[in-house]
Amino acid sequence: MIILGMVAADATEIHIAGYLRSVVRETGHPKREPLDARSAAISLWHTAKVALVRDAAERVLNETPSATRSDEDSLSHWVASRLLSADELEKFERDAEAEQ
Repeated sequence: MIILGMVAADATEIHIAGYLRSVVRETGHPKREPLDARSAAISLWHTAKVALVRDAAERVLNETPSATRSDEDSLSHWVASRLLSADELEKFERDAEAEQ
């Protein structure tokens, strides 16, 4: 949610790369392989931007007046629903519920 919020607030991939580097510094992970924060940030930025554009388009098509809807998918669930198989998505959703 942090990255989605950053993109919604017009952060650039450079800002996201800086955030990713700070997370690596705080957590100490990954230890052996250097994080290519810029490439990861570019990918995350584009994924988040697509999600925001999709949500805006759905609001326009559905004529939803509010910019926020309570039934919106989180970015992680939206991405998971497009990338995972049905079984993998079910496990992802169970794991997410267990964490709450």
